[in-house]
Amino acid sequence: MLMKLNLLINRCRLTCVAVLAAFSVYSNAFTVDGLQYSQIAGKNEVILLKGTVPESGEVIIPSSVEYEDTEYTVTMLLGNAFKNCTTLKSVIIPETIYGYGDNVFYNCTSLTSVKLPDNCPEIPAGYFSGCTALTSIELPPNIKSIKSGAFLQCTSLEEINIPESVTVIGHAAFAFCSSLKQIHSSSVLTIEGYAFQTCTSLTNVDFPNVETIGQYTFAHCNELKTVTLGEKIKSIGDVAFRDCTNLELFTVLAVEPPTALENTFDTAHYSSVDLRVPAESIEKYKNAPVWENFFKDRNPLTAIEGVEAAEGAESEVVARYDLSGRPVADDYRGMTIVRRADGSTAKEILR
Repeated sequence: MLMKLNLLINRCRLTCVAVLAAFSVYSNAFTVDGLQYSQIAGKNEVILLKGTVPESGEVIIPSSVEYEDTEYTVTMLLGNAFKNCTTLKSVIIPETIYGYGDNVFYNCTSLTSVKLPDNCPEIPAGYFSGCTALTSIELPPNIKSIKSGAFLQCTSLEEINIPESVTVIGHAAFAFCSSLKQIHSSSVLTIEGYAFQTCTSLTNVDFPNVETIGQYTFAHCNELKTVTLGEKIKSIGDVAFRDCTNLELFTVLAVEPPTALENTFDTAHYSSVDLRVPAESIEKYKNAPVWENFFKDRNPLTAIEGVEAAEGAESEVVARYDLSGRPVADDYRGMTIVRRADGSTAKEILR
């Protein structure tokens, strides 16, 4: 596992953004206010090659710079431009930037404030990897993906709002973000392997449209309690929920049981975790590889997503169940599911 993760980290460090490859030849390199630029051949545009950080720790990347009586628009950031700038505290990136290298703020361990342009298309690989002081960040509203290792080891990151435009979360994108507590995004379709590995403060996960979850995605998230996957989920990778020792409730809204592997879950999960699936699919899950293990010698909670309170006058309660789907007495204290004579169901709490 460590070998695989190291390979991912090395890839984040070494990969160059494709858009920069076309501009391998630079001319007229110059420095303005501590930032080094190079003209993009044949254009009145420059790429920011490298930055030095002033004593204040604050960097404002300009939208344009003037050199030898010529004004150049700043349009690209070279990979590693601020790598290991451990005194960098805040940075503002202008709207003129359209090209983004990888690992630009890699290991900027004092970085706490970032303003990204609204037109940013993605968060590149390793972009904020190792930014251990970063507690929150506002992502641009139209980004499509969060690339491999983008926030790897951002150990102080507590919350992040993933925009509705994001469809892909890359390999190890948030791995080892040990302060991250909750993740929700209704647009994400693909979560690649290791994406949230060892997010030890993560408690709830809700991905209503996800289709695939890669290997080790939530491994070692030992505070994770609830997981909700929507009706589009098709596959869950190997060891995806290893060492999720506090997992209590796993909800899958897919009518067809998604593909899972023998090690997707810990063996202990089969006896300790309540499983919720669509009512019409109970038999399918009971007979599906891996999922069948949740039904052996127990009756996990099912079809809870279809429970609705009856309107108007309430008819007589004819059955009562606990949150594991087991019949209970009428004086059972706590949350129960009741079924009435008219066929309706509802949740009730007796304290």
